[in-house]
Amino acid sequence: MPKPVADKLSAEIIRISKTPEWTRAMGELGAIPETMGPADFNRFVRAEVTRWGDAVKAANVKVD
Repeated sequence: MPKPVADKLSAEIIRISKTPEWTRAMGELGAIPETMGPADFNRFVRAEVTRWGDAVKAANVKVD
């Protein structure tokens, strides 16, 4: 995705996620909204893939 598009999309997501409606809706689902920019989100996803990938390998999980 081109950086200007990613930056605009990120800014809109952050703006929406700070609204009372979004915060209330997420709270009703038991979620705690947290916002992060594209670079932080990328690091978060990479860390989660590593974390859960290691757990899946350790548990010897197989897809049928």
